[in-house]
Amino acid sequence: MKKKQNDSGQPVTKGDLKKLATKKELKRIVSGLNKKIAGLNQKIGSLDEKIGTVEKGLNEKIDGVEKGLGGKIKTIDEKIDGVEKRLDEKIDEVEKRLDGKIDEVEKALREEIKISAQETKDEIKEEIINSKSRILDVLDKFLAELEASRQERAVDAEQKIRDRKKLENHEVRIKTLEQKVFSSA
Repeated sequence: MKKKQNDSGQPVTKGDLKKLATKKELKRIVSGLNKKIAGLNQKIGSLDEKIGTVEKGLNEKIDGVEKGLGGKIKTIDEKIDGVEKRLDEKIDEVEKRLDGKIDEVEKALREEIKISAQETKDEIKEEIINSKSRILDVLDKFLAELEASRQERAVDAEQKIRDRKKLENHEVRIKTLEQKVFSSA
């Protein structure tokens, strides 16, 4: 298995791993980002309320002007259109900035999640390799003991055969001796 290397081409050390964000830190970052997004949503809601308030106020003023000024309504309508256009431009500008910030946050989150997932994958892979190694070590010991036992049984079998041949030889010699002793008596 090829060892991982850091940016300088050296093997990865515990110090290199400590520089990476932990799951706890990632959760804290995500929580912070969620709070920021919630804050931005509140600001947008507040801006919507302000716009609603401004619009309501403008509508009330328009009604008063229409009643009181009659002929100047066209001028006021043009001014309102201008204000509305500027408000739309501001809202569009704020939305673009928010979209940019949200995209940055999303990109950062995706990268952090990707790193975390890779770390978890690497940890699981390392644990599997370690477990496999321990199993193979135990299996090697077992097979060595089995082989030693087999060889021991083979040696014992050979010894039994030699002992049996000696015993048979001794029996033949004893019979011969007994015949000689009994035939001379």
